[in-house]
Amino acid sequence: MPCRHSAQFKLRIPADVKAFLAAEAAKNASSQSSEIVRAVRERMERNKPTTGESLQAKAPAAGPNDTPLQGGPEIHG
Repeated sequence: MPCRHSAQFKLRIPADVKAFLAAEAAKNASSQSSEIVRAVRERMERNKPTTGESLQAKAPAAGPNDTPLQGGPEIHG
């Protein structure tokens, strides 16, 4: 029975990632969903800001396809 605090969504992943996920779940006697949650929580823990560090400092750098928002105020200085 699903936890009433859980949300569901479809996830599309490459075949090699799916195979890895299935192997990890079998190795750890857990579900593939549990393995996904474990991996995301590990990432969350690694990205947690340290004392005095803001979340902004952990934001990823802009990629080649990222563009600034259009129409906002320009700040010069």
